[in-house]
Amino acid sequence: MHLETNAPHGLALSADSSYLWATQANEVWRSELPSFWAAPSAGTGAGSKYTVPAHRILAVRENVRPHAESNLHITLDNSKGIFNSPGSGDIALIKRGARVNLHIGYATPSGDQYSEAGRYFIESYAWNRSPGRAVFQLHCVDAWGLLERYAFNKPIEWNLSSDTYTVYQLIELVMSAIGGTLDYKSRSSLITTLYPKLEVHAGESASSVLRRLLDLVEDVIFFFGLDAYIVHPQATDSPGYFYKGQLP
Repeated sequence: MHLETNAPHGLALSADSSYLWATQANEVWRSELPSFWAAPSAGTGAGSKYTVPAHRILAVRENVRPHAESNLHITLDNSKGIFNSPGSGDIALIKRGARVNLHIGYATPSGDQYSEAGRYFIESYAWNRSPGRAVFQLHCVDAWGLLERYAFNKPIEWNLSSDTYTVYQLIELVMSAIGGTLDYKSRSSLITTLYPKLEVHAGESASSVLRRLLDLVEDVIFFFGLDAYIVHPQATDSPGYFYKGQLP
């Protein structure tokens, strides 16, 4: 259990046979005690996957926006009823919240060449039927979308009484709200030396808080699934990709 609280009037902890309790002047927290827990062995984490056959994919539309929710729409052929029961049977892994790995590539004489271009999370799905056509559609969002949907359930105050968290550390705390992680490819000196005084209102989305933090520095953030990366753009940065062509 992780408590974001300054507890100016004290915090008391206690436990019974089932729960861990934390109380302060205006709140009571409860977390169920696990009967047994041990660190998982290497290689025992999530690994199950379902690969959609290429011939079932009718359309893929990706909408990428910087510092805002990006989404992925996938239309699948359901003429055989394969996707009638998502979350069960052969397609048990297709359910809300499941991660979708988008691979983009080409068919070449030496075989299919592709690479992973993005990771999204299923937000909703729907069926659509018309004469001679039955499709199953997935609507997926990225980490920004998850942050948009996460609302803080109480007011939080950071750095009001002391300089505890830098901008970088606060971004890391915001990412933890959706189970995300934070790393960097490059970062400014300001993001690790600035201790902003920040008040979060109950009901404010995690994405709103993240944008407020990013507005304080020159750094930008990129997501790959739940992995977030800070980058400090510079004019001397080398391009990651070149388009080759002949101008008219």
